[in-house]
Amino acid sequence: MLMFVGQQHKCKATFCKCEEPAVTFLRYNLWPATPTNPKIGFSLRFMELLAVLQLECHMPAKTFCEALKYMRTFSFNLIAEVFKIYNKALFE
Repeated sequence: MLMFVGQQHKCKATFCKCEEPAVTFLRYNLWPATPTNPKIGFSLRFMELLAVLQLECHMPAKTFCEALKYMRTFSFNLIAEVFKIYNKALFE
């Protein structure tokens, strides 16, 4: 889970079989990284920041992910994974 303030958390969640896991993520204000069986979620405020930077500053997602490297709270492996997931979601 990635939080808006640059914090990275690893946590476990229990999902109800009555709804899709992606819906549960949204219920917790997290954007699921994939539409089916998500394992990573991003805070909606974090995704809003990405959207604003893309729309207002014309910042590519790759540049956004590269900028995250300078925040000490993110691991480099996670940043690469974020970019990979983001691109996969865009082009599927």
